[in-house]
Amino acid sequence: MKTNLDIKDKKLLYELDINSRESNSKIGKKIGLKKDSVNYRIKRLIKQGIITNFLTKIDVTKIGYLLYNVFIKFQNTSKEIEIEFINYIKNSFKIGWGVTVLGNWDLIFIYWAENENDFFNFWKIILSKFGNYIDKKEISLFYSEIACPKTFFLDNKYPSENDFVIAKKPIHTYQVDKIDLSILYYLANNSRISYNDVAKKLNSSSNTIVYRINKLKEKKIILGYGIGIDCKKINYEYYKLEINFRTFSTKRYNDFIRYSKSHKNIVFIDESIGGNDMKLNIYIENKEKYKLLIDDMKLQFSDIIKNMETMQYYEEFKYNLFPIKI
Repeated sequence: MKTNLDIKDKKLLYELDINSRESNSKIGKKIGLKKDSVNYRIKRLIKQGIITNFLTKIDVTKIGYLLYNVFIKFQNTSKEIEIEFINYIKNSFKIGWGVTVLGNWDLIFIYWAENENDFFNFWKIILSKFGNYIDKKEISLFYSEIACPKTFFLDNKYPSENDFVIAKKPIHTYQVDKIDLSILYYLANNSRISYNDVAKKLNSSSNTIVYRINKLKEKKIILGYGIGIDCKKINYEYYKLEINFRTFSTKRYNDFIRYSKSHKNIVFIDESIGGNDMKLNIYIENKEKYKLLIDDMKLQFSDIIKNMETMQYYEEFKYNLFPIKI
């Protein structure tokens, strides 16, 4: 069932996406609601399935992980085989995200690899199990990903200083111990968990947990806290736009990044090694408005854009922001 949001709901979702660990009383002061009303609305938005999770934005590349983006096109399959393939992806611990799509590909997932050998061995298993059903594949390594604030349902785009680069090949990595990994694990998919609850799970003190979290933030391993939103529940469609450039100009490339960051419907900007030059994740009301966005982009950047390909996300079947065993 699709749901209409009032302006208070929209402002609440925005504030939660900027900092989902913010207290309900502080959020209430920002949007003109009492603490109890904020609490009620959050519970209602969860029950309606609009808020899917409270997430922590973690740059796993800072602790040595590589993020592989895999696109699959099926061949000679049946519904049963496709379900078996998807279930295998769901149950593969190091796959943190998976989605079925409409377009040139059928399935996309992201694998969290400890190193190149880790991914290569995983891919050999995929080929041994499902190689006969793969028509084509594209594998790319995330170079960077910019997560923009979810302002697509608001009238105006908010300032870009709230953007987070949540994956970028780091100059150096940090060593983290089991306690740090455990903290990241518990925060990753429940950013509103209390310090005391994390401390109890780890048989530690809340002061120790607070100290370690602050250190993880100083190192920019923890970048911030947000929310997941099921855009279908609020009458939005989810697209991925793949872009190839005909030529490279630092100025025009940066112009394109600024354009993307300032557009309220663009929520992720991905740069990869391999595959297309850039990928944009877009939440937008309908196909007509999506076409207007594409037309405007072509008009403003016809000098550098070579071609574009569109996919529409169908079902996001896995979402785990820290698929790392502890």
